[in-house]
This record gives sequence, structure tokens and C-alpha cells, in this order.
Amino acid sequence: MQSLNHPAPVEPLQEEDLHLFYSSYREVVAEKIPCFENLLFFNKDNVIDAEQYVSSFETLKKMEGYFNRCETQESHDHFCYCANQAIIFTIPMKERECIAVISGVDSYFSNHVSSDWLEEFRKTVIWNFLLIKGAGIDPETGLPNSRVFYNTLERFPGDILPSILLVELFPRARSSRESQIHTAKAVRSLRSCIDCQLPLFYLGNHLFGVIGSFVERKSCLILGRKILSWLRSDGFRKIHIGMRRENELIDLENTNIHREAVEQAYFALQTAGKRGPFSLCDYHRLRNPEEHPLRKPSKALLAKFRRRWQGVEHFSIVQFQSAQSKDTEFLAASLIDNSVICEGQDVYVFLPETGSQEALRRSKKWLSALDVGDILTGVACFPHFSFTKSQTVFNCRKALHHASFFGPCGSAVFNAVSLNVSGDIYYAEGDLTSAVREYRTGLICDPVDTNLLNSLGVSYADMDKHREALQCFEKVLSFDPTNFMALYNAGLGAELNGRQSDAVDCFERAWCQDTEFSEEKDDLAFHLGRLYCLDGRYGESVDVLLPWYQKQSGGKPKEKALPYLGRSYHGLGQDDKAMIWLQRALKYYEFDAESMGLLGLVYLINKEGDDIALTLCEKSTTIEPDNINLKMYLAKVQIACRLHGEARATLKKCLRNKTTRTEAQLLSALNYKEEGQVKRARFWIKTLLENTALDNDIAAQAHTIEEELDGL
Repeated sequence: MQSLNHPAPVEPLQEEDLHLFYSSYREVVAEKIPCFENLLFFNKDNVIDAEQYVSSFETLKKMEGYFNRCETQESHDHFCYCANQAIIFTIPMKERECIAVISGVDSYFSNHVSSDWLEEFRKTVIWNFLLIKGAGIDPETGLPNSRVFYNTLERFPGDILPSILLVELFPRARSSRESQIHTAKAVRSLRSCIDCQLPLFYLGNHLFGVIGSFVERKSCLILGRKILSWLRSDGFRKIHIGMRRENELIDLENTNIHREAVEQAYFALQTAGKRGPFSLCDYHRLRNPEEHPLRKPSKALLAKFRRRWQGVEHFSIVQFQSAQSKDTEFLAASLIDNSVICEGQDVYVFLPETGSQEALRRSKKWLSALDVGDILTGVACFPHFSFTKSQTVFNCRKALHHASFFGPCGSAVFNAVSLNVSGDIYYAEGDLTSAVREYRTGLICDPVDTNLLNSLGVSYADMDKHREALQCFEKVLSFDPTNFMALYNAGLGAELNGRQSDAVDCFERAWCQDTEFSEEKDDLAFHLGRLYCLDGRYGESVDVLLPWYQKQSGGKPKEKALPYLGRSYHGLGQDDKAMIWLQRALKYYEFDAESMGLLGLVYLINKEGDDIALTLCEKSTTIEPDNINLKMYLAKVQIACRLHGEARATLKKCLRNKTTRTEAQLLSALNYKEEGQVKRARFWIKTLLENTALDNDIAAQAHTIEEELDGL
């Protein structure tokens, strides 16, 4: 067994560990001190609260003095002592020091412990704290593992289980290394998105878990949508989220209710996986379909309508809805008895031989004559396109959601916009198949509705049906060439498919438009600035990306702009600024191979250390061995470090690539010249200068090398 004086087997403790492993830490203390009341942890910010548990004024002053020394001194003495039925000891932490207070210790025990025992106790407890953390942390991600996930759930009482979100980010990886990089990126992105108050767990196989207690049930759904949007904007291509909300019904007779709660979230996750590459599913919707905002009419309700519309070929149905049951009852009693059908909080009125506008006029007249509260009104008529009589009843509910956009007393007649609204409800839940069905049906009602076409195109894109998506956006632009959303979405599709010039064209046209979609236009700035950088338009890239980065708040992953700002400043020859931005990019994401390799080259140019530059470039090619640009960076550094044989091996593949062949020939000539092989250097210079389409900068460097060779 290792000595207690040996280094800890894992990283130092962090503040979040004290909360995450609190139950286990308390058990460790209980093994040494059988009788005590509380185990509490204090840092500089909350040490004032220790007055409730530490009665000794001298002890409180010692605690405050310790924290003050921690701020001014790099090293400080740790202590453990007992005073007034409390044991106080310091805990070394990764970020800032902490003091543990064990209060309510037995008075006989506290009066007879020695200083040697206390010091041994402190070392043993801290060592066990570290061992517990080591057993509960996944070594690949640094996140708490599935064991801690279930232990955390079991701390909640059975009748109040928290919300659980399961996030699956399965990679498109060809090797274990790519899978590891994908996992690291997922951890970085989720940590940036999720509030630090909510614990994040890694459950294995690219599955992450979040546990949280929310004030309102809808907060869980809001968090799920936020995570989905964040991950999409961060470049993940397959995202599935399943959730079970706080206080979801469970079988209280089941002895393993915590695992049942997890199974509910898993079931929602499996359903989300069937809906498309980007999807979210709420278990509450699956378990309670009758509460879905677009629940279909019951068989009993349709049976009542069939008795009324039998033999009637032209009719309208009005649906009223109120949150107050007393208003619903009063409304039902006040209307014509033989035309009224009630179900739950809904009141329907069947109007034979009546058009939709006349039905809407009558409904407004009825409501104005009655003293009732806020009531929504939806109207649908038959015949209407190819909808059946039974579908007309369902159309009333869709018109009702359409009406809600006009306020608590809104009213609407079912039309193409109603189908856009219902499609958006399905889309927000991640049910893309149902959303597409609604949008396509809406286009039957109004083939030139640009909102429906845009919504349909976005849904197709989310389902990886990019050709169908592009057709939708192109159709919108044929009706309205300046439509911002169509230009924006078409640009995203072109960017995703590698058609950078088409994407830039769409984004530039969208950039010139005045639009109410401020969030999308803000996002457009990043995409446009990124493409400017990739296209070599570095000045324009900085002009767009820098203001975008500076104005972003915590609501978006603004750090995704860091690599492109670094690359753009390097392209402009401002390597001092490039170095700052690239360092920030690597601090945010340590596996960013492009930034790592370019930073190595910038270090070489700025003479920050050839060895460091070489290490960065070599590591970048290990992360992305097929990236030809990284090989070019590495070759330049290898030549500067006089590693001529290694440089030749690196340039070998670059000479076969069309995009890097010309510069690789120049570097080959330079490498042979530096090595003293004049004949081989002259061969590559001759080969290079025979190229009639040679870039002016490359040509100038080639002539310089040629002159230097002539002088040898």
C-alpha cells in the first residue's frame, strides 16, 4: 500500500467534488469519528457562515487568516485541530483552498485526541477523498461516471425524483482516435452549455446524463431545446436527447424506482433516435398522449359528430377553449343545446350549411354577448381541399393553436398558416416526420407560402435530405429573391455540402437584407466570416468575425470563432495577434489540430522556440494525420530545425496533392539547399519555375532561392 505522503492517484479535489461525493465523504469521516452532527466545507467566500458551527472566536480568526494567506502566498501550512466539540482541518484544492468543519463531535472524544492523531486523521481522510473521486471519475472525459450517476439519483427521496436528461452524441469516427477526439469535443461543448449547478455525467458509449431539479416542469424542456440548439451550432451531426421530467409518475411499489426513472429517460431517448439526426423526446408526451397539444379527436367525440354531419355536405365547426372550467361550463350552457358538443375543456359548435367566415362572425357575436373570461376560438369548415370530415374536427384544434398567436382571446380560421403552426409544434419536439407532413399539407393549401417552404426545407435538412431542402429554398427564392430565411438556409445547406462559393454568395445576399430574424442574422455573421477565412479573404473575415465575437454573451459558443480569427491574422501577416487568438482556441479545445499546427508555425515565425513549434506541429499531425495543411506547417518547422530527412518524408505526400504541390516544391528546394544538396535543389527550382501559372509570391521566393544557389 502506498504511503499517505505519496502523491495522490488522481487530480486534486475541486469544489464540485465536495457536493458530488458528499455522502461518501461523510461515510469516510464516520469511520473515524462515530458521533458527530455535520460535515461542512468552507472557502473564502462563505467562511462567514462558519460562525453558526464554530463557537471559538480564535478558531474563526485562524480560518480567515488561513484564507488570506492562501491569496498572498504560493505555499502555506495545512493544519488540523480540535476545539469546542468541532474538528477543523484544511483540504488542498485545485483552484482555491478549503476548510472542513466536523461539528457536534462528542465532548469526551474531542477533549482526548492528540495532535498526532489529528494530523494522521487529516491525511487519511484526504487520501480517501481522493480515492473516492478516482473511482467515480471517468478517465477519458474527467466527468463523473455511471456509478456516481445512480448514486446521485438514490440520494433523492422516492416521491420526489429529479429531472433526467440523456444526451447521445454518437460520432462518425473511423478510428478509436477520432472517437476520442469527438468525445473530448462533446465534453467541452456540454460543459460550456450546461449550468455549472447541474451535474454532468458520462455514462459510456458517447452517452451523457444530466440531473437537475427544476422549479417548473417546462424548464426541463427548455433546457433540452437549449442543449440541442447549442450542440447543432457547435457542429455535431447527430444529436439525440431523451428526458423524463421532475415528478413524472412512477410505480412507488417498485423497490428500484430510481432505475425506473432512468428507464423512462432511456425510452424517450430511443424514440428520439428514430426521429432523425437531430431530435428530442419528452417521456411525458409518450406516457400522456392525451395531454399533447395536437392530440387527435377521441373516438367518442367523432361518434357524436357523425350523428350530426350525416347527410350534411357543407358545414363548419367552431371550437372554444378556456383554461377555466367554470367559463367552459357557462359557455356550453349558454349556446344552442343541439349544436353543442363538449369534451374536457373544449366546447364544439356544429354549424351545418355555414361557411368558415360566417361561423367566425357568429362565434365572436356569441362571446361578446356573454360575460366570460379569456377564450380561444378555432374554426374549420368542410369541404376544404382533400380533408375528410373527421380531419375537419382535428383541424379545429390546429386553428386553435393558430389563434393563440393573437392573444388569450384570439381567433383563427384553419388555413395554411395553421398547418405551419402545428408543424412548428412537432418540430420543436423533434418529431420531424410529423412536422414534414404538416408543412407539406400546408403547401397543398397554399403552394406559394414561403414560410411553409422554408420550414419544410429546414426539416429536410435536419433529416439529412439536403437535395430536397435545397429545392424548397430555391423555390422560395424564385418567388422572392430577397427572402432572408431562404438565402440563409440555402447558404447553410451549401456550406454543409462543401460548396463554399455558393454558400458565400447566399450569405452575402442575405447579409444585405433588413430582417426581423435578428438571431439568424447574428449567426449568419459567424458563417460568413468563417467562409471568408477559408477562402483566403482574411481582411473581410476579421471585419466580420471580430465584432461578432466581441458582442456575444454567454448564450452562444463564441469560442468557435477563435481558430478563424487566428488564421485570418496569420494570413494578414499579423502573427503577434494570430498567436493570441490561437492560444485562446487551444485553451478552449485542446484537440483543435488546425489551431495547434498553425500556432507551432507562428511560434517559429515569432521565434518563440523551435522545439515548442516542432512539438505542436508533430502533435497536430498525430491528431489529424490526413490533414495536408498540417503537414505543410510541420515541414516548414522541420526545415527550420534542420531535420532535413524528416522534412523530405513529410513533403512526399504534399507533392502529390494538387492544392499544396506548388508550395511543397518550393519547400523541397529550400530543404535541399539548406542540406547542401545543390543539384537536387536546382531540380526543384527548375520544376517550379516551369509552371506558367505560378503565384507571384511563390515565384519571388523561388527566384531568391535560385540566386542563392548560384552563389554557392
